[in-house]
Amino acid sequence: MASEREFSQSVREALLRDEQLVRLLGGTNVFEGYEAEASEPHINICESHSHIDWAGEVRDQDAIVTLQVWSHSGQKSSTHKLIDAAERALSRAGLLKPGSRILLQKNFAGARKLPDNGEYHGILRYRVSNNAFAA
Repeated sequence: MASEREFSQSVREALLRDEQLVRLLGGTNVFEGYEAEASEPHINICESHSHIDWAGEVRDQDAIVTLQVWSHSGQKSSTHKLIDAAERALSRAGLLKPGSRILLQKNFAGARKLPDNGEYHGILRYRVSNNAFAA
């Protein structure tokens, strides 16, 4: 079984191998977990395990990986550029192709304006396929 740490590292490495994304971020600003103090554009890789339905029942044991995308520009277009670049990086790394060791299946992608500060927050959410945990 691949551990949570292993697939989180694989996602981070895939993002950092993409020169265009690193250039848009202004450096290697991809963090596992939350980086509250980052003021430059960055991506946080956050994970949760198992889907819980509205009745509070666990439906399965797959993991969810969420990329929190922060452009810090105040512009929706900048946030979408980072979202698109992150998706391309994951695709180029083969993480979105069936048969890969770690397979990410997109559940959601979008950007929304935060009411408290007007910042746009991008979200990419993927389900990690069970075959990602096979040794």
